[in-house]
Amino acid sequence: MTNDELVSAVGGIFHDLFDIAESDVTPDLGPDTLDRWDSLQHLNVILAVEQTFGVECSPEEMDGMRSVRQILDVLRKKLGIDTPAFPASAPSETERMPVSGEAPGS
Repeated sequence: MTNDELVSAVGGIFHDLFDIAESDVTPDLGPDTLDRWDSLQHLNVILAVEQTFGVECSPEEMDGMRSVRQILDVLRKKLGIDTPAFPASAPSETERMPVSGEAPGS
């Protein structure tokens, strides 16, 4: 499974459980940003993750899965996916590597 497939599948879980568009599933989405993500829904999220990916999460992992980013981090470790689910921050325009033939900073 690739990182993109993982992100898409997790987005599908949130679409199904919370009836939100997959495009609205962001790395920081969690109980603090989604009112419907209460303790019962948290258990539903964990169950769906375990069933979808065929993994078992420890109580410590379950407790730490309080955002989409944290869920993806746990799954990446369990599934052996090396690519980060989401970068910590996107490079600024000045940090971006120029494309072949493009002048730096353009």
